[in-house]
Amino acid sequence: MFALAPPKLPRAYALLFSLMIGIASPAAAVLPGRAWAPAAIRQSGLGPTISPVLMNEASGTLRLYGSVPYLPTPAIVGFVWSGTDWTEDWHYDRRPSWVYGALAPSNDTYLLSQDTNAWWFMVHRAGDSYVVENIAQAGRVDQYNFAADASSPRRWFAGCDVGGNRLFYSDQVGAWNEIPITGSGANGIAVASLGDSTALVVWIDPEYAPGQPNVGVFWGIASGATWTPDPTPLLCCTAGQISYDPQLRHRPGGGVWLAWARDEPYITLTAFQAGIWSPLESVTANYRSTTWPWAQYSKSVALSQDLAQECPTIAWSGFDGERGVGTVCTSAPSACMWPVGDELLDDDEGMLPTVARDANDDIWVAFYRLHQTGLWWTHTYTRAFASVPLVYAQGDGYLVRWTLDEPAPGTWWTVLGEQENGSYTSLARIQAADSLEMSYFDPGPCVAPRYRIRRECVDTNYQWLSEVSNGVVAVAPSVLESRLALAGFNPNPASGGLHVAFTLPSDSPAILEILTVNGRRVLRRQVGPLGAGHHVLDLDRSTGMRPGVYCLRLTQSGKTVTAQGVITR
Repeated sequence: MFALAPPKLPRAYALLFSLMIGIASPAAAVLPGRAWAPAAIRQSGLGPTISPVLMNEASGTLRLYGSVPYLPTPAIVGFVWSGTDWTEDWHYDRRPSWVYGALAPSNDTYLLSQDTNAWWFMVHRAGDSYVVENIAQAGRVDQYNFAADASSPRRWFAGCDVGGNRLFYSDQVGAWNEIPITGSGANGIAVASLGDSTALVVWIDPEYAPGQPNVGVFWGIASGATWTPDPTPLLCCTAGQISYDPQLRHRPGGGVWLAWARDEPYITLTAFQAGIWSPLESVTANYRSTTWPWAQYSKSVALSQDLAQECPTIAWSGFDGERGVGTVCTSAPSACMWPVGDELLDDDEGMLPTVARDANDDIWVAFYRLHQTGLWWTHTYTRAFASVPLVYAQGDGYLVRWTLDEPAPGTWWTVLGEQENGSYTSLARIQAADSLEMSYFDPGPCVAPRYRIRRECVDTNYQWLSEVSNGVVAVAPSVLESRLALAGFNPNPASGGLHVAFTLPSDSPAILEILTVNGRRVLRRQVGPLGAGHHVLDLDRSTGMRPGVYCLRLTQSGKTVTAQGVITR
């Protein structure tokens, strides 16, 4: 079952009605303790570059693709993030239109475009190789609404042509088969694989006929070579209402997310799993113009291309009717609830955004600016700083503690320990919680107990190192063990053996839990009998903890602390 979005009201009542249906009201920045880097531009050496596609691969490598559609050297180009900037490392010489991207559950990358002979074609990136295939020839060269997805062994391609929607599948390289389907996705079409031979297709038909529910968001299922459209649209509009650009994105726990833009100041979001759609949600942004809120509407939408995150970060281009300009907005989820987004840019004309989250949970956004050819990009970074770490002798190891100068929940910090040759090596990655206080227990201390704290950022221009710790501080154990704390996996990310580090203030009953990102509990352990102090607990991974992202939760005396942990293998 699913719920329909609110009916379209006269513009004069739009703001009042937004409060009634639960659209989020203006709030703080999307990511506490973080800030946006100034937007920068990247141009291909081949010529003016448009149509960005941003991907975060399973390896953690960030890649950016774009289209160089103009003579004398038209091509699709690729860049890789090299620590401080984008490095151009690949191109395919063929005159493309817009370029679209898809990150399949296998973590293979697919790029899609159409050439000047109206051929839809696909570029498949697997490892360091690229394979190019022609899919089908469209009725004309300006058929820009298309999408693709894949699951072993089947790949899918959906496009809107002159005569309506078309759907193709391929079980081997170079061989594409068409399944006749219904509808006309002139305002956008999307496809997502639901299994070995099943796919979900969503499209938006803008053609209105009086008395007919043919304006809105429609969907159907292809299974094998059989097409079954659903007779009930997700959203049925009346004359004058417009929706745009549906986007599908896989959920690691199963099913897919769907988002699309509206001629309203918000976008619409839902999820599909086991044949059922969740109720529609609306997400808006803190637009700068507040005089005419009814004159704002959303346009193209992007869901983050990073399959480790259960809930996607959303980016969309909006239009401010008061100022007559475009803008780029983002909203990052918190426990799968999307707060009011940020309007990113200090200037105007941002459009066609693409978005990803990196290994440190920072948001990366790339976009195109009208009248300014080039791939514009920006990202968040941690704004907080750490104090000089304090080191306490505890048993056979050392407890390292530091304090942040502002709350920065979800940010990542690396503990570095000094080696015999005077260099520093990474000991553990620790994710900040709501508290300003952070800690790490080093069970096998370095030759000299000297530590530094590094603020993590994939863009090394925004990394930062603390000063070196000043020897060992001797304090009473009761002072050290006065608060409940959960450092998480030790080390984090974890591979091989699995250990969790935490501190208990007393021997009262305490429970340690590990949950998947879907909320499924995979471990529950009574840890109160361990008593007050810092502990590193060895865990058995035979309980089904496969590689992935986990939530750790420690509860004692009515207080709960959480941390995020990652298992790599």
